[in-house]
Amino acid sequence: MPETQAKRDVIAIRDDVETEREIEAVLAWHDENVRAAICTLLNDIRHLRHQA
Repeated sequence: MPETQAKRDVIAIRDDVETEREIEAVLAWHDENVRAAICTLLNDIRHLRHQA
């Protein structure tokens, strides 16, 4: 199966303390509402793609 462009562009997230703190900060910002946090992150990604 050929590798897609999306798969090649994926950057692995390090599983370390810094990443865990960032996740906790995002969830805290959204009052532990995972759905709201994901929505904001997806909107951020969409915004960045339009800038490119």
